Amino acid sequence: MAATRDSWWVDLLLVGVAATVPAALVYGGVEQTSLRVAAGLPLAIFLPGYALVSAMYPEAREDLDPPMTRETGEGIDRAMRTRLRGLTGIDRLGLAVALSAALTPAVALLHYVASGSFAAPELAAGLGVLTWGFVFIGLARRLRLSAPQRFGVDLGWPSTVYERYFVADGSRMGSSHPLEARSVSDVALNVLLACVLLVALTSATYAFTQPPPGQDFDELAVVTQNDSGEYVAGNYPDDLSGSDPLYVGVTNQRDGQQTYALRGTLEVVDAEGNVIESDEQLSREVQLAPGERTYVEHDPEPTLDGERLRLSYTLDRTGGDDGPDRRVHVWISGAPEGSTDGGEGATPTATQGDTGTPTPQGGDTPTPDGSGVPTQTDSGAQSPTPTSTPTETDDGISIDI
Repeated sequence: MAATRDSWWVDLLLVGVAATVPAALVYGGVEQTSLRVAAGLPLAIFLPGYALVSAMYPEAREDLDPPMTRETGEGIDRAMRTRLRGLTGIDRLGLAVALSAALTPAVALLHYVASGSFAAPELAAGLGVLTWGFVFIGLARRLRLSAPQRFGVDLGWPSTVYERYFVADGSRMGSSHPLEARSVSDVALNVLLACVLLVALTSATYAFTQPPPGQDFDELAVVTQNDSGEYVAGNYPDDLSGSDPLYVGVTNQRDGQQTYALRGTLEVVDAEGNVIESDEQLSREVQLAPGERTYVEHDPEPTLDGERLRLSYTLDRTGGDDGPDRRVHVWISGAPEGSTDGGEGATPTATQGDTGTPTPQGGDTPTPDGSGVPTQTDSGAQSPTPTSTPTETDDGISIDI
């Protein structure tokens, strides 16, 4: 549609502002995940593509009537006529979604190649900058056209849509548009279609902004570092004298910032699994934003001696249930039958403290950083990994992983 003198820039300005909101929420410290998802979804699937389409096609839809051909002496070739006619509103919307589907993973891949990591805040910022770049190009290209040629959103479009699709008009019988209201039955069908679209949009928005029940959880894992500094599941010590440090990974998969108390204790255990002597060697308060993971270094000391020796790590969430929310054991010596006593390829045994919390059901839970390190979550599911690492379960049963 042809833009009026005061509206040809409005759509691009709104697109630019909407593209800024997700990064502003993240960097502004807003912790509500549903709000961040609701703001980030349009940025991922629509806004950058719309800005790019506007930069490529700044002109309004224009029908050349009658068609000009070389036979009339007004030689305009087909390519020129196609460019002058521009795109319809439906064309722009479809291309916007398709191009956004290509731009979003491309920006994510470039960020990963450049930094070696993937983070949603940086992706939101990158898409926002890219969208604003296309917005400026689109505004500059529209400004170079005459006022009647510029594409713009008609500020009176609600009235136009209502009259075209929800008011029956018999004079439209010859129209080729399939949705124009020619009779009362056409109006009824359009109303039904609008209701279906409204329900679908509402359902999709709710699904994206509301996490499934039982999906708020914490993760606790114990790993080591290899020669290249990567966290790996393996190489656990069988002797604490001069051993390399262990790293305790804590991840917040809840909606909101959480504060945890992390403790590490060296324990001597009898044959029945009862702790007969212990020495607390690690005590740390950890604060994590939603989706954030941190690794706490622990250099265990051989302060105790016994036939059955293990390191026990507990994680308590502030405001959680009584008792430890998560507990992980790393056997140093005297591991239970079916597991090895530390060392290369060791398979530590993990148990869950008696928290009195029912076990939610869930499927596999991948690790946020893609490291392949298995962790235990509140969903009762262990994420897959090619090697073993100490994890814990929610069913109160000691298991060998």
